[in-house]
Amino acid sequence: MAGIAYWIRNAGLALIAATFTLLILAPLLRLTSWRIAARNLLAWGVGALIVITPLLLRNLAIFGTAQPYGQGPSWMGMGPVKSVRLYLWSLLVDATGLHSVAQILAWDAVIFLFIGGPLIALATWGLVQAYRGADANNRYSLVALALYLMAGSAMVIIGRAKYDWVETSLVRYVMQYTWIAVALIFVALATLPGDRLLRNLSGALFVVLLAGHLMYFVGIYDRDRTISQIIAANRGNLPKTAAQTPRIWVLRGPLRKLLSRDDALLDSVRSLPKDAVVMSNVASFLYLTSGRPVRNIEEDEPQAFTCVHHLFRAVGRPVYVVLLPTNSAYDYPQLSPMLR
Repeated sequence: MAGIAYWIRNAGLALIAATFTLLILAPLLRLTSWRIAARNLLAWGVGALIVITPLLLRNLAIFGTAQPYGQGPSWMGMGPVKSVRLYLWSLLVDATGLHSVAQILAWDAVIFLFIGGPLIALATWGLVQAYRGADANNRYSLVALALYLMAGSAMVIIGRAKYDWVETSLVRYVMQYTWIAVALIFVALATLPGDRLLRNLSGALFVVLLAGHLMYFVGIYDRDRTISQIIAANRGNLPKTAAQTPRIWVLRGPLRKLLSRDDALLDSVRSLPKDAVVMSNVASFLYLTSGRPVRNIEEDEPQAFTCVHHLFRAVGRPVYVVLLPTNSAYDYPQLSPMLR
């Protein structure tokens, strides 16, 4: 499983690092004997390498290096502290479904100090007590979960601080670790004295988490209904729909659905000259629906569009631009002369 996780995505390194550390720590914590730990490490290593080795050999043959994947340094200037806070915000959003709660706890240092600090200290104390009172198998499970949570969290934070991850939300990165954090919180609660107190606190936490996610889905439903009403009111007019939709909502999905039903537009793209260069801010969508190559227009790199445009015009090839109206923060100022 560790090998396949790495094969699918580099984030699988978190599972490899956590598992390797667990197998080394197990005998040191007297959870297993050194003999069993060595056997487990050998069996796990062979299993992981069966999957990883062909990938590394392929990379060496094609790219000349075992690890050809890389990214440029972050251009957003988000250092370690902001990356930690963004990670915390994303974790809270995924766990509670409440953006407002995540915003307060992650981005208000005073509130986090007086609310988050004691809660983290209490949870840590509870986990230590749970570990002390558990048998060897349960201790092993607690250590495994904690190591995977720490390794995955470190990878997300480092990746956001060091590399060019343009996302301002890391929710999709923390989803594979959120369930561990929530589970460990319930484990910590189980160490509190008194069955009635335990039931009350656990029940209250469960209700809060459930209510938060229900509110999130209600908000999603309300958003989709509002967008549908705006589309219907404008009779499918894309520019008007984009202009009237709040920018807090990402509108590209609904607009692409409208585009997919616009047979006249798709037919016009298909009928363009064979040697024409077609560029669009929805290049992959147009490629799939029209069946012809479409170059992508990078929203944050206007100079790239300008260079490509002049290059093909210089050799006599016609250039066509297909823009999807959007309510995003990108208004394509470099294309405004063309649009006019």
